[in-house]
This record gives sequence, structure tokens and C-alpha cells, in this order.
Amino acid sequence: MVFGQGFLQSISFIGNPFNSRNVRLLNKAIHNTINQPVNSIMTKEVISVGPESKLNDAIKLMVRKNISCVVVKDQEVPVGILTERDILMKLPLDSKKVVDMKVKDLMSGKPVCGTPQTSLFEASNVMISNHFRKYPIVEEGRLVGLITQTDLVRSMEKFATHTLIETVDLCQVRHVMSTTIISAPKHSKFVEARKIMQDHNISCILTLNDQGMLSGIFTEKNFLEQVGLNLDRLNILNLENIMVYPVVSINPDLTIFKANLLMLNRNFRRLPVVVDNMLMGIITQTDLHREMYKFLGTTLFKINSGQLKEVEVQVLS
Repeated sequence: MVFGQGFLQSISFIGNPFNSRNVRLLNKAIHNTINQPVNSIMTKEVISVGPESKLNDAIKLMVRKNISCVVVKDQEVPVGILTERDILMKLPLDSKKVVDMKVKDLMSGKPVCGTPQTSLFEASNVMISNHFRKYPIVEEGRLVGLITQTDLVRSMEKFATHTLIETVDLCQVRHVMSTTIISAPKHSKFVEARKIMQDHNISCILTLNDQGMLSGIFTEKNFLEQVGLNLDRLNILNLENIMVYPVVSINPDLTIFKANLLMLNRNFRRLPVVVDNMLMGIITQTDLHREMYKFLGTTLFKINSGQLKEVEVQVLS
């Protein structure tokens, strides 16, 4: 469910005057979070390249700066974005081919852009609706910033740590995790695992040992790092040579807000869900982003319509 800007504008700031003080505090806390303009949290010093830049140089830049994308601009106007996903899905595993490639050969073109005054709620809606995780910000057509999905879920950190909600039903990891688990034996060839990731359009693959137990994870970020080291060697490597282990996992009973805090603290964008050493599913930052903003929109609707009469909430200073 995605709530549009019209829905947001239809909700008064103070909510239903007959609601309890606790509900009004919750209403205000949500509005203070989602009504922020993107220029309050966006990255203003955006790392960018030109469409004619060498692809190899752009990849090395992303690895060196530890970033998941570069904005592609032509005379200060954003014309595309090159992301980890673009590289994972499209890059030939042949350095002789890549050496002559340019950024424009792999980038995603015609990016959807926002303005510095766009609210976090509106930016979230646009990103969820269009299934992307990067949102360039322009002013008078010129690139002035960048919002990422990580920025948006980080905006929830203050809400989660400063607003203690006791009786509102908070969605748990088990309700939003994917139970379709895409995995491969750890001794699989990397090229085979990558083909699985391409076929399923996924950002990671879980690796299993000979007993079928979780033993590692390989992500689009790991792929970028390996490409930066030595592209040709990937053709001969097994997953176990390049996977990340041991794997940090998460309990399905955690709320989505606590799961988000865990991911942010550990700098992860996805976590396997494990119970008693059994792999139950996987949850991603995209899942959390969607569900947290859905929760806020739904809660505002309930407050405005009088469905949420009482809630035990404490807003900390």
C-alpha cells in the first residue's frame, strides 16, 4: 500500500481533537518525521561522473569511496545513475571488453528527480512506487543533492528511539520477510551464482554448507568490491572464496523498527532470518523502508478517522 500526497494533506496536524493526549503526541511525532524536507537529510556533496567517463574508473571510484552509486551528470544536469545493481546485472566478466566501456553503457538513464522541498513522505512514495533506491535532488534543473533508501530509513532512527509505543500493533519481521530463499551451495562457481542473482533480480545470494545450513552471504556490494580487485578471476572462483561469513542473522519476533536499528548499527542492507539455526527467510532494507512508511501512513489514517483512541506512547526530548 502506498499513500499519496493527497492523503497526507488530508490529515490535520493535531489529529482528531477528541483523541487522547498520547495519540496527539504520536500524531505530532509522525508528522515531525515525515514532513521534513529532503534537504534536511540529503547528501549535498554528490559524487558524480560524466556519461563518457571510463566505466572502470567509475567502478574504482565507487569502491574507493565505499558508495553504492554515482550520479551521472552532463553539465550539472543528472542524466543517469550507475548503481551496484547495474554493475551486477550488466557487467561482462571480461576485462578486455570492459576496458573500452563507458559509464553510459551500463547506467540507468532518465532518473526521476525531486526538489529540496520534497518531503520525506513524498520521496518515499516515489521511490517505493518506482522500485528504486536512489533519488537525485535538483534545483532549477541542476543536481544539488541525493537521497538514498538508507537516508530514508535512517530518518526513522530518531522516531524509533524517541517515540516509545506500547499498545499500537507494530509489524514484526516475520510478517514482512521473504520466505522464498534463493541460495546456492558454497562450492558453486561464482558465475553460476551470479546467473541466479540475475535471473531472480536479487541483490544477494545465501550460501549453504554440505548440511544445507547457512554458511555465508554474497551481495551486490561484495560483487562490486571483487570487480574492483580483479574482474577476470571471478570466472574461476567458487562462492566460498568470496562470500562473507560468519553471517549475522535476525529473530523474526523483532519489530520492523528494531530490525531497522540493527541494520543501521551494523551497516547492513539485508539480514537472514534464523530460528534455532534454521533459515526461515530474509529481510531487506527495501522491505523495512516500505513497511515503516506504510505503518506511519496507516497510523495517521487511524488517528484522523478516530479509529485509534488510545495508545501508550512516550515522546522523549
